[in-house]
Amino acid sequence: MLRLESGGRILIDGQLVDASQMENKSEFLASILTLDVELSDDINLSDIVHFFYDLKGFIKTVLSEEYELVRAIVTSTVLPRNYKHIRIYKSFKIENENDEEFIYILPEIEVVPSQPGEDGVRTLSSLPIKIDENIKLTHKDTNTLIDSKTKINLLDVMTCLFEDLAIMLKEGALLS
Repeated sequence: MLRLESGGRILIDGQLVDASQMENKSEFLASILTLDVELSDDINLSDIVHFFYDLKGFIKTVLSEEYELVRAIVTSTVLPRNYKHIRIYKSFKIENENDEEFIYILPEIEVVPSQPGEDGVRTLSSLPIKIDENIKLTHKDTNTLIDSKTKINLLDVMTCLFEDLAIMLKEGALLS
């Protein structure tokens, strides 16, 4: 299990990894992208964006956004209202093709607004990040409910932040 903590601390199976002493940190980070990830309670968007700094070339190659563009937006955006946190989760998608059913499990992101009277954050970079492992699906034909858990890996987090969040910001979804 990979655990990310504020201040750039990385733990693998409970052992601290000193990435600052690595010769090729980007190679190391690319090698752990498929590890299930856990985030400390105090980690925020700025911490996560900074964590991916050494993968900015990889992000540009694999995802639709450049690291520096996302970093600039994250560090400079003041939100028009308070938000509680960013929720990263997975959702089901069922597609039918030639009388066969295919299930896709996709990582998704939600920026959760604060309710009136609740504490919240107005700077994008300070938003806490929360991983939600719960996943539910009600099959429309059989009315069967699947209520389970799933794991989020580092690649899921990277995709949500450097692709999905960037799209949300470009579309103005958080700025209105």
